[in-house]
Amino acid sequence: MYSGQRLRLRCIEASDAKRCFQWLNDPDVTRYLLISGPVSLAQEEEWTRARSASFNTAASDFVFAIEQSCVDSTSCGISWCHIGNVGLHSIDWRNRSTTLGIMIGEKLQWGKKFGTEAVWLACRYAFRVLNLHRVELEWLDGNTRGAGCYTRCGFKNEGVKRHAVFKDGRYLDSHCMSVLDNEFPDDLSAVLSDHTPTPPKVNSSS
Repeated sequence: MYSGQRLRLRCIEASDAKRCFQWLNDPDVTRYLLISGPVSLAQEEEWTRARSASFNTAASDFVFAIEQSCVDSTSCGISWCHIGNVGLHSIDWRNRSTTLGIMIGEKLQWGKKFGTEAVWLACRYAFRVLNLHRVELEWLDGNTRGAGCYTRCGFKNEGVKRHAVFKDGRYLDSHCMSVLDNEFPDDLSAVLSDHTPTPPKVNSSS
């Protein structure tokens, strides 16, 4: 487990497949993801099983379930609810870099900066545990909430891949960002505060 203020990251498990299957077949959830088409339950079961089996074995992908702390109404204690996934993908161990991807699948938890905290935790794991130097990502036109999240976590604009993704009947620009280990903000409380920087304005070709 890798914990923050309200969230913790744990290894994705095969038992998470059904929940992920539901999220990935919800157009609202996948609107800004770099995936397309429906996903079958069998595909998701195979994917989660493979990621769970290879976790922490010099793998090129580390995929975490994002869990939110919540009060258990039965025991009045704290339980953990799976609300999304975050991953470090295509790790290049020689150049110490990786690509980050995130999905908050539980729509009731949108707008609460859970994505920001999960991105911060994943980057901290990349830099402080895996000793990586660079984390990069891409976000699609219209995903201003995601852009703000990444900016709060120290990501900087690198450029735009024009009309790189065809989605919902139109071409979208893909915006490239990265953060280096010496640029990463160590104070999670400051990152989650209301006084963090706004995302940079970018020119779109759409």
